[in-house]
Amino acid sequence: MSSVLPPILLLFDSSALLSGKTREWQLFGRVGGCFVPRVVLQELDFLRDRATDSAVESTAREFGRFFPESGWRQTSSIASHPSLKPAEGHTLSNRARVSLAVAQTSYGLARNHPDSLVVLVSNDQSLLQKVRMLDIHNLCGIPQPVFMMWMRTQRRPPAVTQQLQVMRTMSDSAMPVGASSRGRASTAARSPMTSRTTTASRSTSARGGTSTMNTAKSSSAKSSKRTPQRRTPRRSISLGQIVSQFVTLIVLVTLGLAAWRIIDPIRFNKFWDQLPISQQRTQRR
Repeated sequence: MSSVLPPILLLFDSSALLSGKTREWQLFGRVGGCFVPRVVLQELDFLRDRATDSAVESTAREFGRFFPESGWRQTSSIASHPSLKPAEGHTLSNRARVSLAVAQTSYGLARNHPDSLVVLVSNDQSLLQKVRMLDIHNLCGIPQPVFMMWMRTQRRPPAVTQQLQVMRTMSDSAMPVGASSRGRASTAARSPMTSRTTTASRSTSARGGTSTMNTAKSSSAKSSKRTPQRRTPRRSISLGQIVSQFVTLIVLVTLGLAAWRIIDPIRFNKFWDQLPISQQRTQRR
């Protein structure tokens, strides 16, 4: 297994970019190469003069000044995937259309850079879920608050660490780019076993007679006993994905509640007082 980590390519949607400022955007490059989908740049260009929120309009203009000299790259690497197609006869809203285009760009960028890990940064949970469902070995998605923590602490999120480990495991396997990480892991796990079995067969064939038959039976028995053990990494990866998604959801909800309390404390307190937990505490008092 190679000790060199794959390069990291960061892909941002509008929700992630509008949550930052120039001083933060300038630091994003420390984590990896920065890309923006063409459809996102078009959306931000529209918001510079037509946003209903003055803060959003100001941030869009600030990014418009930052991008040309930033070294970031625009990408239009859109690729089609069966799970990234709108239902027939269904008209998409502008937001849904942009979200679908970003997901397709994520998939396309991962296909065009099979030796790099593409990390989509977004606050759109439905978009992140679409990327997870693709189950591509060199593609993952994380919320913007999780990315900011990664940038400041230099500690990779669990989702990123997991995909890097999968890529390192798959580095010696010649599989199609679009193959799922689980299928590739299973193939890699079986390859060493096949090699050892073939070597043992050739060695015993030279000896001939009864020794060959006994050795073959022994080798087959050992192989059958070892086979179930190879499935353990696949279960570990699935459990890691569940834990990662759960931790990410808790972090996102906590940050959202904290931001709401700061921005609109009156409505937040009304909402909080209506919660069963809050009512039970009031009754106990």
